[in-house]
Amino acid sequence: LTISLDAVVYSRIQNPLDGTLRVTDPESCCELLAMSTLRNITGGYMLIELVSSQKALSRQITAALDATGATESCGIRIVRGEITDIYMPETLQRAMAVEQEARREAMAKVASANGERDAVKALKEAADIMEMNPIALQLRYLQTLNTIANDETQSIVFPFPIDIVQKLIK
Repeated sequence: LTISLDAVVYSRIQNPLDGTLRVTDPESCCELLAMSTLRNITGGYMLIELVSSQKALSRQITAALDATGATESCGIRIVRGEITDIYMPETLQRAMAVEQEARREAMAKVASANGERDAVKALKEAADIMEMNPIALQLRYLQTLNTIANDETQSIVFPFPIDIVQKLIK
């Protein structure tokens, strides 16, 4: 897979005499060093890591350029390196977008399932409380009737508790 990276290297002239006497083209020297360092560092990463952690890679490139000290003999010190953009083929961009959408949908389904599980637990706890305390069940029943009566409905369903219906049937 071929991708293109744009990067910027900020440098400072430390010693103008070294820059003119030792190297014929110090700017080209810095540019080639930066390109090879960029290629060496980014070549060891997966594409998703390159896209998601540009700032960390920029810091790593700056540290690598600063640590070598290769340009100091030219009278130049590299101050900072920064990845500005990553170009990849359009088909790859579409494939990554589809993958991210699938990942978001999967996470949404997991969140929905967790919400359902929590709701079931809360309903079970409420049912356990109402089972132990018949007055709580009666209060809930009256709340439900009040809610139904406040709506502008034409009919009201009046539920009977199962135990009363069973006694009437016998």
